Amino acid sequence: MLHKRATYSWRNWKVFIAQFMVPLIFASFALIVAKTFPGPQDSPPLNLTLEKYGPTIVPYAVTFNSNILHKELAQTYRDVLQEQLGTPRQTEDIIDFLLNSSVKEGASFHEQCVIAADFRSSLPSGTRIRVLFNNLGYHTSAT
Repeated sequence: MLHKRATYSWRNWKVFIAQFMVPLIFASFALIVAKTFPGPQDSPPLNLTLEKYGPTIVPYAVTFNSNILHKELAQTYRDVLQEQLGTPRQTEDIIDFLLNSSVKEGASFHEQCVIAADFRSSLPSGTRIRVLFNNLGYHTSAT
């Protein structure tokens, strides 16, 4: 049976190439491509900073009855924002500010306000920090 198959393949070399050589070539090509393309471990880390977006407005809220820790966290947050071309704006209620600003400014608000933060006390000794972002950073090219 093997002898008959070898004789048939020798006579019809086009069938032999179609059955054995073409899949072998494609499998080899796929292995070469898989080994040469860079993987996720080869990519540099993506630093998401506000400097890419230019001058932005960054609202943040701190409760008035906050302890010293909340105020120090807010001050540190404000200092980091100013280093990254962000304009910090303190508000009383972050959600109301974002909704009102988006209604006033329209579509440009999405580009001007990338992130926002809210510093609140959750328990007698705890702090709740809520950070909001508009998902614009996921749709930019990596640098």
